[in-house]
Amino acid sequence: MTDEKQEITMATEPEAEEQAPAQVEEEAQSASASAAAASEEAAAAEEDAAEKEAAAAEKDEAAQKKERRWYPRRRKYCRFCAEKREPDYKDPEYLRQFLTDRFKIIPRRITGTCAYHQRRLTKAVKRARILALLPYTTLHKGWFTHEVQKVVRER
Repeated sequence: MTDEKQEITMATEPEAEEQAPAQVEEEAQSASASAAAASEEAAAAEEDAAEKEAAAAEKDEAAQKKERRWYPRRRKYCRFCAEKREPDYKDPEYLRQFLTDRFKIIPRRITGTCAYHQRRLTKAVKRARILALLPYTTLHKGWFTHEVQKVVRER
């Protein structure tokens, strides 16, 4: 029986030797995994700190905005009512003040024109466009001043 026991122990010894390197590898992997977990935790802690700093900066900005003095905007008024004048399609220079650089009609919320005069202004602009006193778009020729024509010719 002793011979059998020796054989059994000898047979198990190589297995033990084979298991030892496997255990070492497992320990190395677990150590690297724990190191990776530790680095992830450190990165998460840094992100949290950065978020807290950003939140504090936002609060500071909000406090500065509150400290700024608020001034009421200048009240808009209808220029037609103030000047006691009506929009006239025969006066394109005056109507031009109510058009953008692309010749779109500026809305009344920007100009401050009253609803009554805005409707009349729209009709006057459209009539002036039909009579070619005002252009529809910037692509229409003939609306240029002499200075702008020179710039366009140079291109």
